[in-house]
Amino acid sequence: MNPRNCASGSLRQKDPQVTKRRHLRFFAHSYGDWVPEHDLSGHSAFLDKAKSMGFAVEPYKSASSIDRVVELYNEFRDGGVAKLPYAVDGLVVKVDDFVQQRRLGFTAKSPRWAVAFKYPAQRATSVVRDVEFSVGRTGAITPVAKVEPVFCAGVTISSVTLHNFEEIGRLGLKIGDRVLIERAGEVIPKIVEVVEKAKKGGAIAVPEKCPDCAGPVVKDEDLVAYYCGNPNCPAQLRRSLEHFASRPAMDIVGLGDSAVDQLVSKGLVKDVADVYELKKDDLMGLELFKDKKSDNLLAQIEGSKSRTLDRVINGLGIRHVGERTAETIAERMTIDELLAADEAAFQAVPDIGPVVAKSLAEFFRSSNGRRLVERLRKHGLSMAKLTRHIAAGAPFAGMTFVFTGALTKFTRDEAEEKVKSLGGKASGSVSAKTTYVVYGEDAGSKLKKAQTLGIKTLTEDEFADLIK
Repeated sequence: MNPRNCASGSLRQKDPQVTKRRHLRFFAHSYGDWVPEHDLSGHSAFLDKAKSMGFAVEPYKSASSIDRVVELYNEFRDGGVAKLPYAVDGLVVKVDDFVQQRRLGFTAKSPRWAVAFKYPAQRATSVVRDVEFSVGRTGAITPVAKVEPVFCAGVTISSVTLHNFEEIGRLGLKIGDRVLIERAGEVIPKIVEVVEKAKKGGAIAVPEKCPDCAGPVVKDEDLVAYYCGNPNCPAQLRRSLEHFASRPAMDIVGLGDSAVDQLVSKGLVKDVADVYELKKDDLMGLELFKDKKSDNLLAQIEGSKSRTLDRVINGLGIRHVGERTAETIAERMTIDELLAADEAAFQAVPDIGPVVAKSLAEFFRSSNGRRLVERLRKHGLSMAKLTRHIAAGAPFAGMTFVFTGALTKFTRDEAEEKVKSLGGKASGSVSAKTTYVVYGEDAGSKLKKAQTLGIKTLTEDEFADLIK
């Protein structure tokens, strides 16, 4: 019913012979790491090369202007999409020239030289029968619409997130309304608009009590979300445990939704530190847990004690602190320094702003946060400061580099990773502690500040020579 899920499930088969029998095929559309890039001028040349090597490549078209891109988009929407033997949700528009791609670089999540040019998502209508409230690991209460099951874009939809109560107000939504639903990005269902108001629609109000623990519901003045004010809310605990055990955090295989639900329901775990106090008898009392499964989970829990500090920080689920922020902090501070730091100390870390700094300081200086960290340390978690592989001799040890302007020989990420691999630090801001400011085309205020402070500046070519 759903090609995306079919392909994904086929690749995840434990038995590769099952995957083999599915007869999957793929189109080569880009490359990960390819040394002879210098002999190709751009992406179209790469696709031609891939095709000549025998790879299946989707036909592409070149456009010399944005207007032509729009024309191609409309042409393909009106005629080309229906002729394809597989589903697509739009086109990808890419800057062809590799030099220009490098100049444009990347954001933290995606290239600046490519954009998904989507077609309108598939839509269907249904009736909202009820609204339930879900409590996340931070206590945020999210309204979820329960709709009459409707088939859309390969799946049957019966639940649709409403994001927050401000969105309900924007839609003017009431229980009983007929709504238009689309799968955003062909994945997440959302309500686009109300198409028919119910004659006697039921109003959707903010709950006075937490739907899971009956604790008080509070609102953060700076945010649109409402929160459960009970720090011991079981729903928050479940989500916190799931996040703590997830792959980007402590990566405890076997501590999934079902195990977490049972551990919380039986009162065996009241915070993430309790995970390290579990015994085999505790696990044997859970459904579907026998000798081997219990031993495997205990081994996973024991193995997680060696995770580095960044994984622990991410696993703690501190508000506004994700994977990348956790890495940034763990590269620069030990756990003892975290416990002693105030807002100013956190804000002195590159790329940490006032909101994140406040959240970090509140957690690590709170009695609950400190007690949790000490318990984790008592259970043997190493919480080692994150260190990257440093090249022999570490020639950049003690140096701090700041990059500004458009770089053509490296992406910003590549340049910063090179500095780190040679023992240096990469920062986003210029200060008296900065060793070098490396500048490309159209460099602005950072270059001027470096010149004012008398900090050594390097062109991109001089930086490349310094690396050599």
